[in-house]
This record gives sequence, C-alpha cells and structure tokens, in this order.
Amino acid sequence: MYIALRTGGKNRHVAAYEPTGDLRRTAKLLLPGNRIRAFGGVRRPTSLHPAVLNLEKFEFVTPVGTKHVVPRGTYISSPRANRHLTKPLIRYGRENYENEKVVEGWLEGAPTRPLVRA
Repeated sequence: MYIALRTGGKNRHVAAYEPTGDLRRTAKLLLPGNRIRAFGGVRRPTSLHPAVLNLEKFEFVTPVGTKHVVPRGTYISSPRANRHLTKPLIRYGRENYENEKVVEGWLEGAPTRPLVRA
C-alpha cells in the first residue's frame, strides 16, 4: 500500500507492506490532513520510480476533524516483520543515556570516498 505524504511543499511516497501487519492496517486509517512523523529506509529513485520511504514506524501527532479513529502514539511494524535494525517495541522507554560512550578512533581508517573495484 502506498501513501502520499506532503512535506516541505512536495509529495513524498511512503510504502507500508503487507508483512508489517498492524502498521499497515493502521496506516490505512489515516486521513488527509493527519500529521505524522514517518521513519524507515529510503529506496533510491530510478529512471522509472521515485524515491520511496519503506515505512517501519510512524508517530501519529495530530488528528484531523473530530471523527479520527487512530489514537495518538507510536506505531511500529509487527515483530514478525522486524529487520535486524528495527528497535523492538519492548525496548522503547528503556533507553539508558547515562552510560552512553563514544568509541574512540572508530572512524580511523574509514574510507573518505566510495571504494571502486576494478
């Protein structure tokens, strides 16, 4: 299912796929004018297709009208659709920023330009 989002004065394409389960079903209930914050990976544009955000999570911020059916909150994909980079629902709100450390030298030796193989 594709959703058209308007941001920065432009229409953007967002895809919510069947395996995401509840996320896709909830996205179907959104109405024009609802405000959301969408998160996911971006598929690069090609000569045939525009860039598409593959929806992994969205925050429902502002409903439109009085008959909205989606409560405000964060919606993520079903656990069966989680990729290895998706944060599981059970870990939200458990962040521990006090012990956060920067790993010294982790960028040393990183390429400064893309590697090209001959």
